[in-house]
Amino acid sequence: MKRLSLILMAVLMSVTVALADQYCFFGYGTTTQTGVLTENTSAKCAIYIPAEVASRYKGCYINKVRVGLASRSTTLKVFITKDLNSYDVTGTSDAAYSGTNDVQTTEKFQISGEEGFYVGYEVTGTAPIVAVSNVYNENGCWADLGDGWKNYAAEGETKSPVLCLDARISGEKVPLDACLISANSTVSTVGEPATLSATVKNQCYTKITKLSVAYSIDGGEEKTAESGKISILTGKDAVVTFTAPEANLALGVHDVKMRILQVNGKDDEVADNNSGESLINVLQFVPGKRLFVEEQTGIDCGFCPRGIVGFQYMSEKYPSQFVGVAVHCYDGNGPLAPSDYADFVRNLINGGFPGSTVMRQNSTSPSGDNLEAILKNLSKITPEMHIDVESKLSADEKSVDVTAMVTPLIKKAGARYKLGFILTEDNVTGYSQANYFSGGSYGEMGGWENKGGYVSDPLQHVARATFGYEGIEGSIPTEFNLNEVINYNVQIPIPSTVQNKKNLNAIAILIDSLTGYVDNAAEAHVGANSADCIETTENAASPVVRIQNGNLVVDGYNGNVKVYTLDGTQVAPTSLSHGIYVVKGEGAQQFVKRIAY
Repeated sequence: MKRLSLILMAVLMSVTVALADQYCFFGYGTTTQTGVLTENTSAKCAIYIPAEVASRYKGCYINKVRVGLASRSTTLKVFITKDLNSYDVTGTSDAAYSGTNDVQTTEKFQISGEEGFYVGYEVTGTAPIVAVSNVYNENGCWADLGDGWKNYAAEGETKSPVLCLDARISGEKVPLDACLISANSTVSTVGEPATLSATVKNQCYTKITKLSVAYSIDGGEEKTAESGKISILTGKDAVVTFTAPEANLALGVHDVKMRILQVNGKDDEVADNNSGESLINVLQFVPGKRLFVEEQTGIDCGFCPRGIVGFQYMSEKYPSQFVGVAVHCYDGNGPLAPSDYADFVRNLINGGFPGSTVMRQNSTSPSGDNLEAILKNLSKITPEMHIDVESKLSADEKSVDVTAMVTPLIKKAGARYKLGFILTEDNVTGYSQANYFSGGSYGEMGGWENKGGYVSDPLQHVARATFGYEGIEGSIPTEFNLNEVINYNVQIPIPSTVQNKKNLNAIAILIDSLTGYVDNAAEAHVGANSADCIETTENAASPVVRIQNGNLVVDGYNGNVKVYTLDGTQVAPTSLSHGIYVVKGEGAQQFVKRIAY
């Protein structure tokens, strides 16, 4: 009898498993929050699923809504309805936090497949709370912010990105569907295979481990490419890359059309969300990102020599890749740091001293080993825009004239950028740095263990002045052409705290307006240029290259020299306009250098 009961239980379990519904998540955005819709702390929000989309899920139902919030809520109610003025199905959450929250509805919402409907939520909190993703869709952002329902994705001069909001759709059969959220622009080096990139969202019932796409370049023959092994869970998204075998694309910008063909070796069952267009930018030289680090430090902080040692190590080993700012704010806002900027950095880091923020994204230790590891990963990432900076003292030496030179390399849908500027000073004297590492009780610290309890070494990278450190609106136009340099000039007054104007450095940072993150940065000593003779080969004996009065000068070089713009266009070495150039020497001594003028 016992054995028979076990057999029956096993049969029942197998039947239950066999009858378990499949499910997927549908929404218009990615899982990454890139900002907030409004500064309001309460709102009603929804996405609209039109009939043509609902027809994919005919006979299925929704009983869970996934809500992305920018801060913790005090109340959260989800709903599904055909009419925004009265809800058909609702559900509430006792506690909802910043990030992703799954909320169960009290009953199922059946999808007829013949009518459109809304999926949304009502929320209250104590801080801006409505999270959006950096994707645009006309059905992706309905909201009532106190003045009635409006489609913020379609109305007004500035269209809002979509809400971080998904519906969990369940049924006996849901489609095998990988949604191409965006085809992403890429950069390649001439002579190398091109890379294709797509942001893909898993809107099917199983983990995606492989994708195949069809693509064409410049309207040519359609070809296919496969991803390597990937892992995208249901409801998640990822950037997937494909290698196009073409290794002979000409220098310049190429149009790419792409569509998803198969998911895990089977045909994708939803064709109307599979296609996208992008660009491949083929260059002679592809620059990497520079590492921008803001450190909170102070002369009365005995552990802060850790940051001093880390910054010194990075500056000496990676002079053209590391951009550092030391913000002295340990004892409040003294003469060593601009007060508002010091407060801003403290809030970014929100931790102990010494502390640092990398690209305004993550707080981390400013130790040399740590920063070096971050730089090695960052330098492999192609920036969306390359940036260089040049500066000089004004005629009356009361301000610094700073020009940022920005070269767009990648076009990203909906991307918005702005520039910020910082002045730092090196070799600042007259201060004694507390040193808890003296005597070695805390181990080795770049020689500071052999110094006294207070050290009067000159201070480096000291923040002195800023100009729009959170970004200057309109400094980067929303419409631009790839590889065409955007110049932006500011004059930064020199504060009275500066000891020696000849020790000033100008820093330009490129800020993502949606996230506040720094995408790239550049630094130049006053009177110099961040791109001056930065080697792109490892030939230490290569000649000195400069541009003087618009003319290329190569001292002591016996050989043919060619000058190219970043997009590979060869230009005459005379009467050069201000910009960034690649110089190639083709004599017995060969070299490649990137310089700016």
